[in-house]
Formats: sequence, structure tokens, C-alpha cells
Amino acid sequence: MTLERIIAELLGYPNKNRVRFEKNDQISGLLDGLNEFIIETDHDNFLVQVVEESDFEPENNVLDQRCLAHLAGFYNARYLYEMVKFESINIPVGRFHKYVKPISFKSKDYAATIVQLPRHFSAYFSRKINSHQEEYVKKREIELNLNQLFSVAQKLCILHESCLPERRKKEVKEIIEENYQLISDITFQRLQQKVNDYLDIVLEKNNQFFKNTDVTFEKFSTLFKTIKDLQECYPESNLPTVLCHGNLGPQNLIFNEKDEVEFIDHWESLHFGSAAEDLSFLIVTSLPPNIRRNNYMRIFRRYYYTLVDTRSIKFKLSDLKNFYLKFLKFSVFHSFPTLAGILESHEYTDEEKFRAVNRWEAALDDAFDVEMDNYMSDNEDLLTLQNSEDRSVTEAVLRTRHSTDSILP
Repeated sequence: MTLERIIAELLGYPNKNRVRFEKNDQISGLLDGLNEFIIETDHDNFLVQVVEESDFEPENNVLDQRCLAHLAGFYNARYLYEMVKFESINIPVGRFHKYVKPISFKSKDYAATIVQLPRHFSAYFSRKINSHQEEYVKKREIELNLNQLFSVAQKLCILHESCLPERRKKEVKEIIEENYQLISDITFQRLQQKVNDYLDIVLEKNNQFFKNTDVTFEKFSTLFKTIKDLQECYPESNLPTVLCHGNLGPQNLIFNEKDEVEFIDHWESLHFGSAAEDLSFLIVTSLPPNIRRNNYMRIFRRYYYTLVDTRSIKFKLSDLKNFYLKFLKFSVFHSFPTLAGILESHEYTDEEKFRAVNRWEAALDDAFDVEMDNYMSDNEDLLTLQNSEDRSVTEAVLRTRHSTDSILP
């Protein structure tokens, strides 16, 4: 009997089921102490996230900070799944099915969050046999297009609508933020401890993908040595505080053939942050540099005016832009381990690796210029939301929120 079979029995599927484990790598963003697998039956698919939850005495320090961070991530994700279900929030995270605790197995206690997935969901995974167990590997797109970003912006609006006006109970916010602080501290500690390993993977072993590794190293080192922790890079702004995914890169998204987002995975880093955080991070990590630089305000515009139609907000489009520019440095550091994982992986072609490096390197260039006050304005007009040299007054009028054109993609 295995832990997975015990959980399958709890679901009522003791025999007719297949279990697939997620390939746990630094690309997916899954915390080390969490296990995730899919129980696939003839009629349903269930995503199961499991964490060991042993009894401990805090004063005896039996559990270290890393173990506490794993528990924190597990419970933050569970909160999101339950909230989405019971508040009927229409975002694609599956449907919360059950929380089970304790599950005793080999003298240890575990807790599990079980989420029901759409029946067609297995079409988005490829199968792989490894070490006598079947893995599922998400068909990850590590580079996205504008329509996909528009789709995500719309879904983020729906999540943020549930947070505005800022009405979450103070106790809930405090617990989520305390949990996230543990995760954030562990994330930065790992970056500090492994930064030389990442630099070796990225700049030494894969230098053929870079324009100039010496310049890249100099810029990265200059930015990195100026911070004491990752949160120090987080910009201050007057944007409202909403629930954020915390690691919304393209690797945690699945899209259908119409470029509509079908699933958003890995909510362990859930926290209350800036309304522009998730969208900024996704724009930086998923779009080719030229498309990103020329179109990021189009994406923010889609988000802004969709939100304006349902909520009374006090911030401006320019606030989103200002946050995005200041957030570039955070994005560069937070996405660095993922870049190393992509370059080490055998699942991506050289062309895909080159494009991943190009996105990250361009973000580093922009972040460095912002930090040094050398960033050249893109001259993007907030009315037309396109570069001023291409501006058309007639088109600008047609693109206002009072236009008869649909705001949605």
C-alpha cells in the first residue's frame, strides 16, 4: 500500500485509477517539501497536493524553517482553492474537492488538499516513466503571445475584484502574510546560497546563448549586491493590495488552442501584494523583448479597464507602469533559478533556450537602466497606449473605454 493508494481509497477509487507524479524541478516552482500527483480515473481527474505534518514542539525547534515554509505554502494554496470554490470566483484553478488530515502512513502524518480537474485535463499532460513511477509533465509554454497575456489579465481581474474594496479579514491577511514571509525568506536564502551555482549554469556552461556574458555578469552582480533580501526589491506604490499568485510565470499556466488560459497551478506563494505584481512578472518572463517593450501597456490597459467596469478604483494607468518598471529588478532575481532550470533541462531545444535567455537578458538590461536612472522612456502615450511615433488621434478615441469595441480579447 502506498500513500497515493490510501488517498485514492479516500476518494472512493480503490482499484480503477492511475497515479501520475509531477516532475518536481525548479522550473515548476513546487516547494521541495510538497508532493503533487494526479489521480486519474475513468471519469474524473484529481490534483492532490500532500505535505508531511508531523507533530512538533516549536520551542524545541524540531522543525526547521524550511519545513515550516513547506507547511505555509501548502496552507496558503489550500486557502486559495477553498476561497475560489465557496465564493464562486471564476478563475481556472480546478474545483476544491476535499481537505484530508491526518493521513497516517509509515509512522508519519500527512495532510492533503484534493482539487477536481476538468475531465479533458489529461490532454494537457505528457506521460513519462521514470524510476518505476509514472510522471506527468505539463506541456509548458515558456514563451507566450499577447492574446494569452490578455486572457490571463482578464482572469486576474476576476480574482482582484473579489479583493476590492480591500475587505479580507485582518486575521486571514496576517496568517497568509506570515506564511508567505517564511516562503519568501527560504526563496532568497536559496538564491543567496546557490547564486554561484546558477551563474555557473547560466553564464559558464551555457554562454553560447548570451550576447556578452561579462557584461551580463557585471550588471547582475551590481544589482544583486545592493539588496539584503528579495522583498527589498519590491516597489512601494499606491496600488491596492490584492491576492497574488507570487510566481506567475508561463510554466505555471496551461492554455487551450484558442489561447485562453485553462489552468493556473502552484499557489503556494499566495500573498497579498500589489495589483500589478502578477501581471508584471508574467509580462517580463514570458514575452519576447520587442513585443514586451512595445505592448506591455496594452496588457495593463486591458486589465485596468476591465477592472474599472466593475469596481471603483483610485489608481491610474501610470501607476501600473511605474510599478512595472520598478519591479523589473525583482523579476530578474525571482526568475533566475527558473532560467537555470530551463538551460539544464533536456526538454527544451537550443532555440527555446536562446529565446529564454534573450527574455531574461533584456529584462536585466532594463532593470539595470532603471536602477542607474538611465532608462530611456519608451514614449508610450497612456491614451493611445502605443509608441508616440505611431500615434493616431482617431484611433486613440476609438480605443477609449467608451468605444463600441469589446475590451475583452
